[in-house]
Amino acid sequence: MKLKIVTDQGKKINIPIPNWLIRMGINKSIQKAYSSQKDNQESNALSKFDLSIIADNIEELSNYKGLVVLHAVEKDGTEVKLIV
Repeated sequence: MKLKIVTDQGKKINIPIPNWLIRMGINKSIQKAYSSQKDNQESNALSKFDLSIIADNIEELSNYKGLVVLHAVEKDGTEVKLIV
């Protein structure tokens, strides 16, 4: 995946994000949700959400190179894209 940012001054920033890093972040979120002993709303909501499904499908996304997952434009002209 790639994160592309174009600022309102026209400066372009490209950040490659490896799939293993995304999977690791998702797995850490799963561990945090299940290891938390607190009985708060956030951990209850996160423990009900099955993040392993997302982790399993990250590899499938690599078959769709060029797919724009996120495209946001701010009022000041800053543009952010997340591309597979």
